[in-house]
Amino acid sequence: RVRYQDNPPRFEYTATERAQSLWPVLTSIWHWERSWVPEHPEPLPAIRHTVCGAACSPTLTCRNCRRHVTTGDLTAQWGPSGSWARSIPEVATRRRSHRDRANGASDLFPHTMSILGNRWVFAIMVAAFVGTTRFSEFTEQLGAPPASLTDRLQLLVSNGVLDGGYRLTPKGDAVLPIIVTALDWAQRWFVAAEGPAVTVTHIGCGAAFVATLTCDRCNGTLRGNDIERGLALDALEC
Repeated sequence: RVRYQDNPPRFEYTATERAQSLWPVLTSIWHWERSWVPEHPEPLPAIRHTVCGAACSPTLTCRNCRRHVTTGDLTAQWGPSGSWARSIPEVATRRRSHRDRANGASDLFPHTMSILGNRWVFAIMVAAFVGTTRFSEFTEQLGAPPASLTDRLQLLVSNGVLDGGYRLTPKGDAVLPIIVTALDWAQRWFVAAEGPAVTVTHIGCGAAFVATLTCDRCNGTLRGNDIERGLALDALEC
């Protein structure tokens, strides 16, 4: 909050370094919604990489070896400060109704918010990424009330993120950049004295995985100041 006028007093609200460092998460959300959620009233514009000038898709990349990664390329395990007990809600949250599920018109990105806006659902997604598929396994690992777990699994199925067997769909696999960039951001800014909550390893090079987004056209590292909203898809095709 920065005061820019004294009489009368007026303020502007500028992004802090913590806020600015969210750009990989927001970029990943934008790209996922643009690619997998066709319900937007107007098509989301592409992302333009100003360094090479191309409309691009951000690609999840290992900072250490510069290889592109997908779900099967990573392993995750709890760190010194991590556990399911510390990652799930301590109190019950409101069960979402069917009206909340896939068509929340009041949300800018309803599908993303159905995943990130609820800690139970986010925990389910993390469990799915490490290979959990059975209802009993979700219940055992998360300790979630069966009714709440059923409701949130159905939410993910209705949004096309999990299939009927609670396995990640291609749409669900594509959520990975959102998950890992959010994890990197959280562990950078909310440091536990004991150490990280989660450690992620890139199987390909064996190094600790740090998420980097690269341009699929020039393979250059994307930076917050070097990307901008491009033209809508129909304009690009013309």
